[in-house]
Amino acid sequence: MAELVAKFVNWKDCQLDRIIIEKPVPRQYDKGGGQKGNYTTADIKYLYPMPDGRNVSDTLYLELMECEVEGFQEPKPSKDGTVTAKPGELQIKAVFGVAKPETREFLAFKEKLWTRICELIVPLRMELKSPQFSAQTARALCKELIYRPTDPITGIIDETKNASQFYKVIKGGRGQSKFSNLQERGREMSTEELKNSQYTGIPLIQYKSLYSGGNGKISVQTSLNSMVIKRISVLGSTNRQLPTIERLRKENPELVEQQKRDLLALTGTMPDMANLSTSSVISGRTPVRDQTPLSDTPISLEKKTEVTSTAPTFTTPTTVPTTTSMSSTTPMPSTAPAVAPPPTLGTVGTVGTVGTAGVMQPPSLQQVLTAGLPAGLPAGLPPGFAFPPGFQVPAK
Repeated sequence: MAELVAKFVNWKDCQLDRIIIEKPVPRQYDKGGGQKGNYTTADIKYLYPMPDGRNVSDTLYLELMECEVEGFQEPKPSKDGTVTAKPGELQIKAVFGVAKPETREFLAFKEKLWTRICELIVPLRMELKSPQFSAQTARALCKELIYRPTDPITGIIDETKNASQFYKVIKGGRGQSKFSNLQERGREMSTEELKNSQYTGIPLIQYKSLYSGGNGKISVQTSLNSMVIKRISVLGSTNRQLPTIERLRKENPELVEQQKRDLLALTGTMPDMANLSTSSVISGRTPVRDQTPLSDTPISLEKKTEVTSTAPTFTTPTTVPTTTSMSSTTPMPSTAPAVAPPPTLGTVGTVGTVGTAGVMQPPSLQQVLTAGLPAGLPAGLPPGFAFPPGFQVPAK
C-alpha cells in the first residue's frame, strides 16, 4: 500500500517557483430577478514533490507561523463589492506578533509570496479582465496577503505594530475548517468551544484561487483549512502584552530589579490617607482656622449677642449686625440695632438730610463745605452712630 503523503508545505520550506496559476475560467452567478453577473477565477496550484521524484499539482496549502486568535468574527462584504459574505459565515483574525524572533522573516516571506503571485497575473491580465495590471500598478489592483499598520501621515509601515490577516472559516461540508488540540491524533474542537476563547496555534491556509469581478481589481481567495491549537484560555483572561513583557525581562533584567526598588520606595513614602483624615481628632491637635474672608463667613447670632459689663444693652434686634472697619471714614448706612444713646458729642445742626424712611442720611460734600461738622466728629458718620466703649474721639 502506498504511503499517504500530506499535500501541504510549511512557509519555511515553500519554494516560490513551484507556485503556478492555471488558465482563468469565466463564470456567472445569479444576481436575482433573472439577471446574471460575470466574474472570473483562476486556480492557484503548488507542485508538490513526491517521494518517487514526481511533481503533483494541487491546491496550495501553506502552513504559517504561530499566531494568536480571539474567537470568531462575522465577515463583512468588501467595499468594492467583489466579495460578498454569506449569512452565517465566520472568519478569524490571525495576529502575528512582531515581538517573536521569526516574525520579521515570516513577513518578508509573505511579501515575496505576494510578489510571485503578481508576476504570474501579468501574462493573464486580459483574461482576468484587468488590462492595466502590471508591476507598477499591482499594489493598487491586488490586495496584499497580510495587513501591516502604517503611519497615518507618512504611509510608512510601523514596524512596532503587529501584522494581521482575516481568513474565512468553512462551516460544514467536505472542506470544513478543522481545529485540533494536541491530544493523540488531535481531537477536533467545535466552533462553539472556541467562540468565547482566545487561542494560539499554527494555521494551515488554503490559497484557492484568484478572483476578478470585472472592475480591474484582483483578489486572492483564501480560507482556513485547519489549525493546531497550542494554548487556549477564556477570552479576555490574559494580558495581550505578555510577549512584550517577556521580551523586556529578557533584554533588560536589571530593569526588573530597579522596578522592584522603585515600587518599595513608592509604597514606603506614600501617605496613609485614612489616618490623615482623622489624625487631628485622635491627637487632639487644634485644626487649622478657616481662612475664608469675613464677607463669606456666616455670622453667629449667639456670639454677637454676648454682653459684658461695659457693653451697651441691646434691645430687640431686627437684623444681624454687620462688621465694619473702625478706621474707615467712608459713609455707610447704619444697619445696627437700636441701642442706648451714646455720650453727647455735639449736634449736627442742619448738616445731612432726612431720607425717605425717616433716617438721617450722611452729609454730602457740598453740605460739609457749606455748614461744616461739629468739632471732634469724624466726617461721614451719621447721627446715632455708637462708638465702642472706651473709644476716644481725637480732637480736631
